[in-house]
Amino acid sequence: MDLGLNGAVLAERKRTGYGRDRIARLFQARGLAVRPSTVRCVLRRYKVQAKHKRSKYRRRQRFSDFESLYPLQHFQVDLKQIYDQSTLPQSMLRWAKKINIPPYQWTAIDVKTRLRD
Repeated sequence: MDLGLNGAVLAERKRTGYGRDRIARLFQARGLAVRPSTVRCVLRRYKVQAKHKRSKYRRRQRFSDFESLYPLQHFQVDLKQIYDQSTLPQSMLRWAKKINIPPYQWTAIDVKTRLRD
């Protein structure tokens, strides 16, 4: 890398505020073969602070207002597969099938009181 590329990367960062991927794309659009890892190394070398990313899921958006619900009004239902090949040994799976244990487990939870069925 030459000093001209370092200065160009730093100037582009200061002008646009873009990160390494977008700066690399800008240079590639101008015909310079610059990879994002090169831009990252230049920004680290000159101790340019990384931009603070806000989390998209910072505050959870609820689908319904659970505070306005009455107890036993709304349930969440879940289905779980009991015959899990990765957690149970083969002998347990054969034994469970032999005595006719159902392969699924249903669970219902009241969202207001968290009572389970």
